[in-house]
Amino acid sequence: IPTPLILLLLLAVSVLYCASPARSQDADDVVPVFDAVTVDLQAETLQERVGDTLLTLNNVSLSLGHLALCPSYDVHYQLLDDRIASVEARQIFTLEGELTGSLVLSNIDTVEDALMSFVRSPHTVVVPIVAWTVDVSAVDLSASGGIPWQCLQRAFIAVYVRFHFPVTQPVFSRQEYSARVYEDAPIGTTLYGLLDLKAQSRDDVSYMLLQTESPVESVVSSDGFVHIVTTADQRGYSAYNMTLIAVAERDNETAESSITITVTVDGVNDHTPVFGQSHYNFTLPEDIAPGTAITLLEAVDEDTGYDGQLYYIIQDNVPFTVHVTSGLLSVSSSLDYESETAWQFNVSVMDRGQPARVASASIFIVVRDVNECAPLVTAQPAAVTVTEEQGAGVLLTRLTLRDCDYKSPGALSVRDVLVNGEHSGHVTLQQVADHVTVGNQLEYAYELLTGPLSMDREKYPNGLVVDVVFVDHGKPSHEAVLPISITLEDVNDHTPRLLSSHITVSESLPLNTPVGVITAIDHDQGQNGIVNFTLHTGMDIPFKLGLQRDNRAVLLTTAPLDREAVDGYTLNVTIFDGGSPSLQTITSIVVTVGDINDNTPEFTQESYGGVVSEDANVGFSIAAVTAADADLGSNSRIRFSILSQLAEGFFAVDPVSGDVLLHRTLDYETDPWTLFMIVKATDLGSPYARSSTAWVNVTLTNVDDTPPLLSSTVYSCFLEENTNAHPPCARVFATDVDSSGLNYTLIGDDSDFFSINENGTISSGAQFDRELQGEYSMTVEVTDGNLQSTASVHVTIVDTNDNSPEFQPPFSADVLETAEWDQVVLTISVTDDDVGENSLIMLSSPQSNVREFPFSVDAFDYTVRVKTGARFFQPSYTFQVTACDNGRQPRCAIGTQEYTINIIPHNRSPAFVQPLYFRTIEGTTEPGSPVLLLRATDPDGGDFLAYSLHVSSVCFSLNAVTGELTTNSSLSLPALNNSMTSLPVPNNTMSPPGMNNSMYLPGMNNSTMVGSNSTLPTPNNSTNSSQLNTTNTVPPVMEHPFTQCIGRHVMVVSVEDSATPSASSNVTVIVDVLPNVTNSHCTDRLLESSFVVLEGDALFDEPLADVGNESAVETYDLQSYDGSAVADFRINASGEIYSTTDLSVSRSEWYNLVAIITHSYNNTIVYQARCDITIHVQEDRDVVPNVEEHYMASIWDTAPPGTRVFQIRETGERRSPCCLRFFNDPNLLTFFNVDLFTGVVSVKFNLPRGFQFITNTSIIVQPDGFPDTNVTVVVSVMVERVHVKAPEFSFELTRQIT
Repeated sequence: IPTPLILLLLLAVSVLYCASPARSQDADDVVPVFDAVTVDLQAETLQERVGDTLLTLNNVSLSLGHLALCPSYDVHYQLLDDRIASVEARQIFTLEGELTGSLVLSNIDTVEDALMSFVRSPHTVVVPIVAWTVDVSAVDLSASGGIPWQCLQRAFIAVYVRFHFPVTQPVFSRQEYSARVYEDAPIGTTLYGLLDLKAQSRDDVSYMLLQTESPVESVVSSDGFVHIVTTADQRGYSAYNMTLIAVAERDNETAESSITITVTVDGVNDHTPVFGQSHYNFTLPEDIAPGTAITLLEAVDEDTGYDGQLYYIIQDNVPFTVHVTSGLLSVSSSLDYESETAWQFNVSVMDRGQPARVASASIFIVVRDVNECAPLVTAQPAAVTVTEEQGAGVLLTRLTLRDCDYKSPGALSVRDVLVNGEHSGHVTLQQVADHVTVGNQLEYAYELLTGPLSMDREKYPNGLVVDVVFVDHGKPSHEAVLPISITLEDVNDHTPRLLSSHITVSESLPLNTPVGVITAIDHDQGQNGIVNFTLHTGMDIPFKLGLQRDNRAVLLTTAPLDREAVDGYTLNVTIFDGGSPSLQTITSIVVTVGDINDNTPEFTQESYGGVVSEDANVGFSIAAVTAADADLGSNSRIRFSILSQLAEGFFAVDPVSGDVLLHRTLDYETDPWTLFMIVKATDLGSPYARSSTAWVNVTLTNVDDTPPLLSSTVYSCFLEENTNAHPPCARVFATDVDSSGLNYTLIGDDSDFFSINENGTISSGAQFDRELQGEYSMTVEVTDGNLQSTASVHVTIVDTNDNSPEFQPPFSADVLETAEWDQVVLTISVTDDDVGENSLIMLSSPQSNVREFPFSVDAFDYTVRVKTGARFFQPSYTFQVTACDNGRQPRCAIGTQEYTINIIPHNRSPAFVQPLYFRTIEGTTEPGSPVLLLRATDPDGGDFLAYSLHVSSVCFSLNAVTGELTTNSSLSLPALNNSMTSLPVPNNTMSPPGMNNSMYLPGMNNSTMVGSNSTLPTPNNSTNSSQLNTTNTVPPVMEHPFTQCIGRHVMVVSVEDSATPSASSNVTVIVDVLPNVTNSHCTDRLLESSFVVLEGDALFDEPLADVGNESAVETYDLQSYDGSAVADFRINASGEIYSTTDLSVSRSEWYNLVAIITHSYNNTIVYQARCDITIHVQEDRDVVPNVEEHYMASIWDTAPPGTRVFQIRETGERRSPCCLRFFNDPNLLTFFNVDLFTGVVSVKFNLPRGFQFITNTSIIVQPDGFPDTNVTVVVSVMVERVHVKAPEFSFELTRQIT
């Protein structure tokens, strides 16, 4: 399309020929002529042209001949027809003035709707919106026959509204493209891989390339194909990026898009690999390990990719290898200097191109000799035998030495000659002659001779080992060690000797008993080492030698031995070996006679005696026994023990010293006076012990050490109160083994009331009162004149029923009117000074003058409780009870006791219907305008509630009676300069939990935070004024009084009832005052802003609300009142609101949402609307709740105002009033009030005194959530007179004895 706007010419001008009648004398060629037949309007300035005159229709030209017939001064104009386009012209245009013919643009709402339908069409360029026809007539006011038809002229006038469409942005099918090109490709080559590169647009598109750091310069054709204009070289870049920009253009207006093209340069094999150097020289030791790396042969190929990949090879048969890809040269097998001293070969490298390119390098490696062979030495023979003590210079063996590494003399030498690992003079080594050549090696000869130091076989019984160490002179040096074994033959050069010269024998052995073995030793070997023995005997020697073998001889007894007679002997023995000549020695042997246990211990006395008193301590020594034994050692050591005793465990004896000790305490009164025991003395001999016995007599003497013994430590008795004739209280029994005379005495403060005689009998003649003292305690003391014993005496006074029950305060109590059933109101306190059965108290039933007494009295725990189902109808209740005990002869309290229970009214706090209130209003709201209505209910049924603001507000007022929040009617424009845009925001310090006052407000400057003492934000309107209004100026923000209140206002409102003391509750109210935001669109689209949703509903298919407008370009956003995201609801592109989850009261009962509508025109925000939406989630009730249809109650005529009569509830388990709405019947009597939300029926005013009446009325109940269900509840209340005198009660209390 070459031009952006084409005017669709809709001009049909039809001229009706004005024919002259027969009576006309003029020709019919004169008609009215209009000076304009078209009007052009621009959609962008349409809003600003409302009210403008578009065309004046009074410019007509009449022929002179028709002036009389159609005078121009009497032409009247009229808008006759409006049948063109989809809108009604009369809704858009008006004709002002019949004579002037001014056409005025009066309303564009329907024009905007038509505009939007054309804008949504993607193929529309020129939009004719409205055209209409105007008929103009000339009327002669003096004509008698009406308007001549010749003077009627019709003209078709077209009106155009032009809408500007922006140029269409080009669209690529992808955002990234890949292409390839060969290096050295000729100029003009097309990059392949870019088949779908062309961008899509309804306008003309041109292309350009953006190339930065690109090695190849390219151009793009008009059809989107890319060609290169310079050759490519892969050595610079293997890949690079370009940016392709597509530009759409129409009427000097452009739009562009861009994509990235990645170009890969494919290489060509045009370079040969090159080594870093052509020759490589290395020197390696011959002992280098196979696998050792030598060097890295690096070759370079300037090609890239597959052509630049290199491979290394060695084609010669050498002990070296190269890694095929890395070029690492390493040793592949062992080197040997003696076999090969140097290696030379080539290493080739080739690439993978087609054809492949090859290069080579020369490698020269010198092998360095290493001393790798140790000297080789042999001996002939390697083992020799020689007689000990041999002289020096005797040949032992000959040695031969070789070394494979050395071919010249002087390279080997002897380092050490060691004998058994040490240097010594036992041997010497000497070279026989110079070297000889054997093959390619030198050979040396040596002789090993005996040295000057003799070799002793006894010192070296295992012989000698000679280590000859040879060493070469290489680096590193190697050595050879040749061990030569020398065995020594024995010579008889040692005299035999005894190993031991002492023998111990036991006495009393039989004849010819072996008592020991005589052992000798000779260090020589063979016959030289065999030893024989000869014993020199006499008359006093009771021993002889027996069997001799292995250098040992057995010693036998020839007579009995007695240690007590002779305790030892000395024997002379000759020992000699079997050598030639023989060697001998004469030595002495000492024989000691050992002791055996052959003697019995003997006591020094046959019997022993001792005396002990009964008060002796344990361990007291009574007597000492002694004994002796003629044996030695353990055979003579004696241990004492008690063999038997008359009274077991009385005594003990010290096993070593023989002291007889007292083992336990003695009692002269119970133990025997004379005690006997047998003491045994036993030696420690072996193999068995020997023993003997002796008598010990012990006499026990008496000591006065026993106090009197009582039969009990505690004595008790019981005596009745109120009498002095008491039986004996108790008898104290006591005995004493040490004495026969005992005395009894009572001790203690209470002993004055009692006495005790010489027999221990306790008695009393006093009269006791249990209530004064119920128990008496004292101590009885019994003495024998020396020692005494005591016991406790407890006397208990037995109760008699001599006291009556007595009531104790408190005698009144207070209870809330909302007390639960069975709640304890009061506990009656009644006491009885008696105990046991005499103190058990029974209460009578409460006596009251009230017909339905709401309390009960428990006769056992004395609690006063609220009866089940009881209701309170008067401010206080009085009742009487009496009390009697449970004695054998019951006693009752004197008279009855009166109790009073006061009913305390419970003033519950009034409650707001919603937990939070939120509203958005326009910045141009007039002072005194209603904002929202706060509603609270009083569960106590009060009529008057007072509303107040915690902190007074400059911008808002609150009606204390109705709870209506309005803008402040006294607010006036501050005397500030119009250019000043910052005013203090009301200091609202209270905000609901979780809300941030500094929140984002649509249409406001985001950099300004609202809700604290800050400056007001200026309107953030991005619309250009030239686009909206070219004739008028937007009024300053401060020209309206309420603009000073722009921002968020967080207020706390209290509601208080009229009771004394009063009760109150609070609620948070949030009001957002926003500039350039209108709410009129919300009221047009939302019939209501508050919705009730049943619990469990999921509004996925059916929208909860619809704020959309199909004929407008609008966007929609949904958020919470505090600006946070909404999780449970969503809004779609059409403005329909849905829930996103199952709603429940437990999840959230209330939602305060804000739907933000943004109206755009020509990509410009025209206005914003904020729709406040409140959603109340209620319990889902599938079944209509049941309600009792008849309630009955009775109250006294003295019931004060506010007295609760009953409460209308659901029936069943819940009994809840939460879901009912109550509507007062107009026939309800004046005296009663019904709370419409809680269903509580209470007394409204003071009831007339002195008469009785019954009222029947009806209340309409509507269950919440069932608007079509109404239940009529009949209420019957009976008012009864209060009697001045209460009736008297008589009762008889009987006691049941089980």
